[in-house]
Amino acid sequence: MLCLVTAICFLAGCGGSGNGDSGNQDGGLQAASGQSSTNAGNTNPADNTQIEDDEEIHYAEAIVILSDNGVAALDPMDLAADTIPAVWALTMIHDRLLAMDAGVGEIGAAIAVEWGTADNRTFNFKLRDDAVFHDGEKLTASDVIFTIGRAKESPGSAAYSIWGQVETASAINDFEVLIALAEENVNFLSDLTSPVAGILSETSIYFDPDFGPAIGTGAYAVIDYRQGNYLQLVRNETYWDTSRKVFTDWVRLQFAIDAETVIQMMQNGEAQVYYGLHDEVARAFEIDPEVYCDTRRNGIVVSAKGIGGTEWATDARNLDFRGIYCIS
Repeated sequence: MLCLVTAICFLAGCGGSGNGDSGNQDGGLQAASGQSSTNAGNTNPADNTQIEDDEEIHYAEAIVILSDNGVAALDPMDLAADTIPAVWALTMIHDRLLAMDAGVGEIGAAIAVEWGTADNRTFNFKLRDDAVFHDGEKLTASDVIFTIGRAKESPGSAAYSIWGQVETASAINDFEVLIALAEENVNFLSDLTSPVAGILSETSIYFDPDFGPAIGTGAYAVIDYRQGNYLQLVRNETYWDTSRKVFTDWVRLQFAIDAETVIQMMQNGEAQVYYGLHDEVARAFEIDPEVYCDTRRNGIVVSAKGIGGTEWATDARNLDFRGIYCIS
């Protein structure tokens, strides 16, 4: 039975989760310890499903996700970046300084491997030195500072609400950044785990202002994009987090508002998941619950072919895509 389950761990650092949103109150850097987490969780795919000991897991190579809304933006600073399909895309493409394990509510390492604050206003971050953008450029402190400055020039965006509170940002060296807020914020570290807080490549945007914002350091890279229609992503073979294997080779987010098309694609195996508003879709799949699973979140229908134990966040923003697997 095909099962979609938690996975990609886009912001999973090789370190671990922090000890709370306020950072290390003695002002020292908080070293990450243990396995780090992501906005979608840090568990293995088997951890969130009811899998018997004698069941064998085989990972699928691809997944197609249909949605009533297309991916409207790949730029975290875009005003449309906070829509659900865009959030999925940003989570796969862009890494943030920190990661959040939604299951336990702990902040963990991602691009930043150590962090600290003495007053919840001035924050020090030590960055990993092995994060490489999809175009081959290494991520450094200058990219963090550039991201902050660019977001502050995008009022009205969700990214601005995070980075706009920064008063100054300076590089101590290539892999250490000092960030000072205009005023104290005990939630700042938590803010940095948001999908719209992804770190951008200064070089990529300089040479290609249009597509540059879509180049990140995440587990998946963009290979084809038609705004509002579809987004094709491929596994990043040079992803920095070697401690976690990215199982699925490619992911496609496809706009499909017509219920008949959705049903046909799901029944033909052309798509594995549908996230939308059609009761017609739910009724079509109610006839075969062994093959199709339907759940509802705030009136929104979520249908999946062969699902057995998929966990969806309340608003689907924390859906994790590290792998789909078959149980045999």
